[in-house]
Amino acid sequence: MTRAEKRYFKLHVSRHKVAGQSVQKKLFDAMSSMEVYDEEALLHKFKDRSFTNRFAITKRRLYESILHSLTDYHAGRSVDAQLMRRMQEVDILMDKALYSDGLKLLRSIEKQAERMEKHTMMLEVIQRKRRALEREKYADRKALMELVQLSEDTLARIAQIDALWSLKSRVFASLYRIGQVRGEGRRNELRSLLDDHSDRHQGPLLSDRARYLFHHLQSAAAFALSELENCHEHLSANLKVMETAPSHFIGTPGEVLAVLSNLTYVSMRMGRHSEARKLLARFRGAPAEWGMPDSDDLELKLFTMSYSLELSIHSHQGAFDKAIAIVPAVDRGLQRYGDSMDPLRKGAFHYQCAYACYGHGELGEALKWCHRLLNGTGADGGAELVGFGRVLELVIRCDKGDHDLLGYTLRNAERSFRIHHQDHHFETIFFRLVKQLIRSKNAGQTRSAYEQFLLDLGPVEKNPFDSVVFEHFDPVAWATCKIEGGTYAGSVRRRAERSGKAA
Repeated sequence: MTRAEKRYFKLHVSRHKVAGQSVQKKLFDAMSSMEVYDEEALLHKFKDRSFTNRFAITKRRLYESILHSLTDYHAGRSVDAQLMRRMQEVDILMDKALYSDGLKLLRSIEKQAERMEKHTMMLEVIQRKRRALEREKYADRKALMELVQLSEDTLARIAQIDALWSLKSRVFASLYRIGQVRGEGRRNELRSLLDDHSDRHQGPLLSDRARYLFHHLQSAAAFALSELENCHEHLSANLKVMETAPSHFIGTPGEVLAVLSNLTYVSMRMGRHSEARKLLARFRGAPAEWGMPDSDDLELKLFTMSYSLELSIHSHQGAFDKAIAIVPAVDRGLQRYGDSMDPLRKGAFHYQCAYACYGHGELGEALKWCHRLLNGTGADGGAELVGFGRVLELVIRCDKGDHDLLGYTLRNAERSFRIHHQDHHFETIFFRLVKQLIRSKNAGQTRSAYEQFLLDLGPVEKNPFDSVVFEHFDPVAWATCKIEGGTYAGSVRRRAERSGKAA
């Protein structure tokens, strides 16, 4: 809780004092003074107070009181909360038989709900307008027909939003659980899903929320299919939707941040580095530009998205010295926010930090971050992320010359890929290279193995299904520096410069 929230809570509980002093205030002050919650210490501190005999009930009442206080404190910051409170006022006026005043306030709520695209609130408005018509025995025929039409239009908007959200969620669930499409089977499955929705839900998009979800869905599908140009187009269209109707997205700052961060990342992947830098600057200034109210949730989103973007941009450009400088801040953030972060995001940070350390030549640290990914709970369900973690671990073992552990690490990786049916082209030729390196007797055989691997990577680099590999690790840059000498960072940097010029 912020200092202002704590102060408001103390004012809230001061209205309910017991024998001159609030039990809840004493307990709250004691808890607030603790850096880490220690129930045993609390019970010892209040051992002479009767409420400790039923401490679970006391804690529950304190929890509910804090929640009520926060609800009151933040009531003015949420459009939904404001509308609900005004709707309660309508109900009170109606209960007092002040029908004219109640309907006047209801019309004001209706205008605001319509302007802000609060469709569920419109259903509440419709319900109360129905009661008014019933009370008047449906005397106003025109008002009745207008209300029927309003109900149909509102339900149509909600149904369209529901259908888009359901499909979007199925696409994202697959993307988070398995990763990007890397085979004909999943590509056909995804396209069939999109085509089926298009056939069943034809017609214009009825609201800005529907337009947002449509472009959100299409950008996610394009990203899953590695169609970056198409993805960029839909992300740009979504940003335009938000800029055209900013009031419709005031209550969902995470959506604005996600569009900006995703557009930044895709621009970077397309080699549009200048555009990516401008978008990153705009992302950082988004809270001020969009008037986003401070909250713990916003702070967490800014941490995860901004640091992930910076690590991605620096690593993609081969600027591993800049990427490694961010790692300590990421580590501190993981310690602070770790319990609130979703497992996939946490696992992604583990991989990005491992890759930053690897690119900077700190192989020992890179291996530690890899193990945090592979041994922890940071990537539950993220088969693709775990897969690239295992690939990076093998790369590190190869560079360190850990031949005693290389065979064991390879067997673990192959077993994991078989379990998740990840028999992709890149992994196949990479595992073949590792086996050749294990069997290699001299420097000549090792060089030949890398040269053959580089030749085998030609079709991989051109295959759209394998383009995701280069988002996590550049095997061409790695093989090149093994053959020609130099650093991995230098090799990545040269390839990124060529890519930027081509874009």
